[in-house]
Amino acid sequence: MGAAKAALESLARYFAVALGPRAITVNCVSPGFVLGQAGTLDETVISTLPPEAQQAIRDWHKGGWTPMRRLATPADVGGVVGLLCAREAGFITGQTLHVDGGASLMDAFSPLQLQGIQAV
Repeated sequence: MGAAKAALESLARYFAVALGPRAITVNCVSPGFVLGQAGTLDETVISTLPPEAQQAIRDWHKGGWTPMRRLATPADVGGVVGLLCAREAGFITGQTLHVDGGASLMDAFSPLQLQGIQAV
C-alpha cells in the first residue's frame, strides 16, 4: 500500500501542474487506519491482520501515538473529500491531505509490537 500511496501523490502533483492552466485542481487524500462503518475494523484492510495485531493498533492510537487518540472514521475521510470539492478549496492543488489524526507527524508509524521490536 505504501508504494501505491507514493505513486498517487506523485501523480497528483504531476496532474496538478498539467491541468492547473485549465483551472482543474488535483489533490489526494491519504487516510491512516480507518474504522469500518459500524465502528469496527471488520471492513478495512487491517481486518486481515490477526486479532492481536488489530488490538495493538487500537491500543497504539489510544496510547498517544496518534495525537487525536483514535482511529479515523469514514466520515472523517469523507469530510476532507467534501472540503476539497468545495468552491472555497478551489486554489488548493497538488496536495496530499493526511487524514490520520496526526499519526503521520509522530516518529513511528507502526506499533512497535507489529515491527517485532520489544519496548525497553
